[in-house]
Amino acid sequence: MPRYNDYPDGVEIIDLPDEEVGHDRRRGATQRASSSQLRQSRPLQREVRERPIPASHQLPGPAPFHVRPAGEVRPARSLCIARRPDALSSQQYRLLKYKLKESTDPRIIGITSPRQGEGKTTAVANLGLALAEGRRVRVMLLDLNLRKPDLTHMFGLPSTGSVAEQLRRKRRDPDTYWDVLELGSRLHMIAGSEPLDNPAALLNSDEVGRLLSDLAEHYDYVVVDLPAVLVAADVKIVQEQLDGLVLVCRAGSSTRASINSSISQLGRDRIQGLLMLNVQNRYIAR
Repeated sequence: MPRYNDYPDGVEIIDLPDEEVGHDRRRGATQRASSSQLRQSRPLQREVRERPIPASHQLPGPAPFHVRPAGEVRPARSLCIARRPDALSSQQYRLLKYKLKESTDPRIIGITSPRQGEGKTTAVANLGLALAEGRRVRVMLLDLNLRKPDLTHMFGLPSTGSVAEQLRRKRRDPDTYWDVLELGSRLHMIAGSEPLDNPAALLNSDEVGRLLSDLAEHYDYVVVDLPAVLVAADVKIVQEQLDGLVLVCRAGSSTRASINSSISQLGRDRIQGLLMLNVQNRYIAR
């Protein structure tokens, strides 16, 4: 078991400023989720870690999905809501959930970052768990970072499926099912893929739009892991099909220039806010 102090609990939500990000905006107001909100989380944490996996089944109704058990789920150590549900970082992900609901309540939420390695996949998994704590809420995690798909690894699962292959298969046969992994009774995932050097054509296909439309029809929330903004134009290709974006930054790693460049490329009105990780460093790098 990891020691809690091995993993920084610093997560802060920074409302998107009216002007560019600078040193004077490096600290967002830290708020805590209420104790009643914390109490709601515990059953799902036990479910993700200990729940017996049921037999494979399909979603109720004429849903175009085939749901199968994910197998033994082993949450990564950075998956704080599953590993350390009462930690401050877990509270901040719950606060992010409530802030999103209080703003425009986006149902298809894209998570991106200026560059690779700044924690967006960690944020996707933790936000998905936070959303799935709600009663009668069904949440889907979708990995559209086809250049470097890592979402399955957050739950200790092998990358056995392929999002890219599912999109190609859907193009050949529009009546085929989407393959879905069941992480919990309220949390599902479509992830796993071979890394693609140039996924732009696939992301720009009608099949991606069909997938997002099918998910929006059958799930309450869809949290999408996107490529980094400054790596390629992949996020711009799909962002119009999303309800909102969260930009993930890492204190001590993300620079003011990269953050402001990302905001400029995505459009300030498309971004719900900034999520700052590793805030124990308490600064944005120059």
